[in-house]
Amino acid sequence: MSEKRKDKRGRILKDGESQRPDGRYCFKYKSISGKYAYVYAWRLTPTDTTPNGKRDDLCLRDKEKQISEDLQNGIDGQKSKATTLNELFEKSLSMKDLKKSSESNYRYFYNHFVRDKIGGMSVKDIDFEVLYSFYNDLVNKRNIQIRTIEAINSFLKASFKLAKRKKLINEIPTTEALEELKSNHKFIKTKKHALTPEETEAFINFVRDNETFSRWLPLFTCLLGTGCRINELLSLTINDVDFKSKQISINHTFSYYSNEKGKCELHITTPKTATSCRMIPMFSEVEQAIRTELNKQAEHGLNVAEVDGYTGFIFTNTRRNVHRQSSIYLLIERICKAYNEQETQQAIKENRAPLILPKFSAHTFRHTFASRYAELESNAKTVQEVLGHADIATTMNIYSEISAQKKHYSFEQIEGKMKLA
Repeated sequence: MSEKRKDKRGRILKDGESQRPDGRYCFKYKSISGKYAYVYAWRLTPTDTTPNGKRDDLCLRDKEKQISEDLQNGIDGQKSKATTLNELFEKSLSMKDLKKSSESNYRYFYNHFVRDKIGGMSVKDIDFEVLYSFYNDLVNKRNIQIRTIEAINSFLKASFKLAKRKKLINEIPTTEALEELKSNHKFIKTKKHALTPEETEAFINFVRDNETFSRWLPLFTCLLGTGCRINELLSLTINDVDFKSKQISINHTFSYYSNEKGKCELHITTPKTATSCRMIPMFSEVEQAIRTELNKQAEHGLNVAEVDGYTGFIFTNTRRNVHRQSSIYLLIERICKAYNEQETQQAIKENRAPLILPKFSAHTFRHTFASRYAELESNAKTVQEVLGHADIATTMNIYSEISAQKKHYSFEQIEGKMKLA
């Protein structure tokens, strides 16, 4: 019977364990691939003292335990230790068939928030606690909004899914970490609401009658009368409008993404989803608004912009170029501020409560169109097609909100007319 191997302190070593001349302990084992692999530690057990100047996070026996668990779960521990989150992100991104704009957005968020923080870590070391701590720091130290963290979480989830398929990890930490963050910070997703008919009328009347803002009336009329996303509308060309059949073709949209030098550029891309390619009938007010824009160009000069081969854009700024989405958002903010100031003063003079416009964006006009249209059109499929919703559930959410509003309205109308007591 062969004598058991011992360390320098006379302790019996297990199969696969050994101690090197410099004092380090070694464990030899077969990895998932069948090849021999080695792990090292300065301590054999948790109670051992680490030699001066040496550092150990785990003793050899604890590392052996981890290896045993990984092998039982079919995880290649050595490979996962050597694979960083940065590597997995790049790999998962290369496997997706993404638009350039989407890829640019993913890279921006990853490089800006993740790469230098936890990107260089081994994927095996990024567990729930590490990921939750990372998200928590984004909220507490950088004041990052939950929607941004949700976006980060979505592409990190793809990276961890790839790691699991490659047998590098056993569990994906993203869902649990995000749910815990939302729970602890009491995050509640605010629901986007449409403008009321009174708010819509107040906004439009103010724009129409204001000397500074009246030139923007055709654009707002088209937003309210088509339900287009802002970049779908801004990218419309004369070739997309059929005055004879009174239809607008939505077949492309503006998109912004960074070039190789990191500079943000405007491009033409396909709409958000396949269902976003659609034909929208024109109301007479929308047709007149588009004709007004074209007449302005005939008088002051045609739009000279060319974006990825597209020309003849309908909506043009004073420099005969296309509008930028950010400019429209700032414009709406300016209009609402000017209106609210004027309305407040007028209400004081007339001794009444003012009708104050809430803070909203260009996308609110799409919600407003959807609500008003759904109130009059009972066929949800028709509404879905006009709006270009990929999921009918998105359309049905509009109906449920309208239903709740109508329910309260109906009770207001019969208040006092039913004998209850």
